[in-house]
Amino acid sequence: MAGWAVVSLLLLSSPGPVPAEWTYRAKVLGDGALGLEAKFPAGSATLLTLPSRARPFVQGLEIAALDRGPFRSIDLEWSAPECARGCRLRYRFPLIEATRRLAGVAGSSLFDGGLLTSTSLWLVRPEQAPLGMRYQLRFEAAAGQRFLSGLSPIDPYTYQGPAEHLSPAPFAVLGEVSVRRFEFGDRRVELAYPPGRFKVGDRALELWVDRALRAVTDYYGRFPVPHALVVLVPIPGHETGRATAMGFGGASVRLEVGVDMSEAELAQVWELVHELTHLGLANLGPDHHWIEEGLATYLEPVIRVRAGLLSRERYWRELQAGLQNGLPTPESRGFNGTRSWGETYWGGALYFFLADLQIRRATHGKKSLDDALRAIVAAGLDLRVFAEVEEVLKVGDRATGTTVLFDLYQKVAHRPYPVDLAPIWRSLGVRSEGEVVNFDDRAKEAQIREAMTQGRGR
Repeated sequence: MAGWAVVSLLLLSSPGPVPAEWTYRAKVLGDGALGLEAKFPAGSATLLTLPSRARPFVQGLEIAALDRGPFRSIDLEWSAPECARGCRLRYRFPLIEATRRLAGVAGSSLFDGGLLTSTSLWLVRPEQAPLGMRYQLRFEAAAGQRFLSGLSPIDPYTYQGPAEHLSPAPFAVLGEVSVRRFEFGDRRVELAYPPGRFKVGDRALELWVDRALRAVTDYYGRFPVPHALVVLVPIPGHETGRATAMGFGGASVRLEVGVDMSEAELAQVWELVHELTHLGLANLGPDHHWIEEGLATYLEPVIRVRAGLLSRERYWRELQAGLQNGLPTPESRGFNGTRSWGETYWGGALYFFLADLQIRRATHGKKSLDDALRAIVAAGLDLRVFAEVEEVLKVGDRATGTTVLFDLYQKVAHRPYPVDLAPIWRSLGVRSEGEVVNFDDRAKEAQIREAMTQGRGR
């Protein structure tokens, strides 16, 4: 505990004026734990909170009035009456131990060279955030380490945003990681990975990520969010592993990458683009998980084929095979709230495929799903926020001058929606025979078929 006494002197300055926001300072201690201080202004809730599985790791939690007075230990109920008039907290959080024992919770994991976490797991906070309250987090890593978060940065060490965005919060990485920054106009992506762990080489790894980022940027016309963090986690072998996007208050992507993968094997990886497409759509809640995953399932190969990362033949072959998984079964009750893998991923993809076709037909090719999705991003309805599904769909519909997204949602959300795909493939002029795909350029909607994989202006 001697280290904690030292860090207390570093973290705890004179109280000063009452802050107008939640402020945190975090410092990595010599044993891999965090020493943390927090200040909350008058009017804060008098109960403190943290996810239930993370609470047992909080050590030495103490509280004091904001402007004066000694610290006292907080009871087991985490009652904090001082916070009604403003309060200070200090405590210790054994980050390495907690990450090991909470593996999988909010994406937590240890890897060779660092750890992946979420600030939601270690920033103790009032139970409710007053309307309009903001936070500021300043983080001091140990020598030779880097800390990066998907939260919104204001400088290399400080993050800020609405206080409500601290639960849940996007991924953060801490460790001996290399950082590469990609700029897309006024938008920035930070890539973090442990250097020297991948046989393909760091430069090839960065170029592979760059191609994926540029493909997504080209599709939307700009990168979907102002700032994002991408973390590559090394795992054994030649395959990728778990891949996840986390938003709300920021945006982040984690992808497990086999350390033995070659450049040719990396070129076949689709998961990175899939997760990046999630950044362009708001969190819609558990009943609409099929929209979130369905869009990524449909859009990822569209983006890759247009960027030359996927062949046109393979695109249509895999789309034909995949959409079969999204057709209704005798157990289907509509897509809302579905727990079926087929309906969640490929049923959602079927919805967006049909919407894309209907928009193109209704506008005689002048508009498409591209316009709807770009408008949704332009409206700020991206992964940083929660939104109502109707709001998101209507923004997309206004951009196309149709009601396709909303009307089709009404048909598929609450009841089975049978679709006969065979006449659609004939109209588009797509015919698969095993691994071979043939295209009929005389088909009625051959031009639509070509436009779907080429995009506008090509």
